[in-house]
Amino acid sequence: MHLINDEPQELPYPAYRWYWQEKLSYTWKHEEHINYLEMRAFMAMLRRRVRREQLRATRYVHIVDSAVTRGAVAKGRSSSKRINALLRRICAMCLASDTYPLVAWTISRWNFADLACRRGTSKDAK
Repeated sequence: MHLINDEPQELPYPAYRWYWQEKLSYTWKHEEHINYLEMRAFMAMLRRRVRREQLRATRYVHIVDSAVTRGAVAKGRSSSKRINALLRRICAMCLASDTYPLVAWTISRWNFADLACRRGTSKDAK
């Protein structure tokens, strides 16, 4: 945390400083609220991770560009009933696999993973 005018401000993780490899990308089948989709993406990553035995009983950093996802996973709760339903599944997977995610927030344009979801959009076609 960083203080600006005596108010705590979260600083983004400098994800642009690392070399990233794309391991999984897919398009959503249905339109949903972005916060719900970001939580589903986190859950998809966690599901893949806990299926690999060598990745169980670990602590790891996971970088997201959604402050809602970072806050909800860190606290284990949300004001949204739909996100809470996902959090219960996430917590169950973490407990069952003895994994402990440390979720860090970064700015969207620094998030390498966001490039995959922007492929083929009119923004990138320019």
